[in-house]
Amino acid sequence: MACYEQIYRAGPTIRSPLFELAPRVRFLDEPLALDEFLARWSSELDIRAAGWTDAYLAAFAAASGCRLVAFDGDFACYPALEFLHLKA
Repeated sequence: MACYEQIYRAGPTIRSPLFELAPRVRFLDEPLALDEFLARWSSELDIRAAGWTDAYLAAFAAASGCRLVAFDGDFACYPALEFLHLKA
């Protein structure tokens, strides 16, 4: 069986050995406050169609109390988001 088939069948319960090497990386359930962040930011910011994925990721991180790490500097526009902008 191919590796991706094992991952697909295991779903979110899979635990990769790579994640064991990075103890600060973990799977999270969708936080309860996610909708509050999305509602606030959708009224405060000009989120266009392509921006909803970024808004969801930012809201997920903020509502979970996690830092979002990305190469995309556009995440800096979200207030209350702990964001680390990686440079290529």
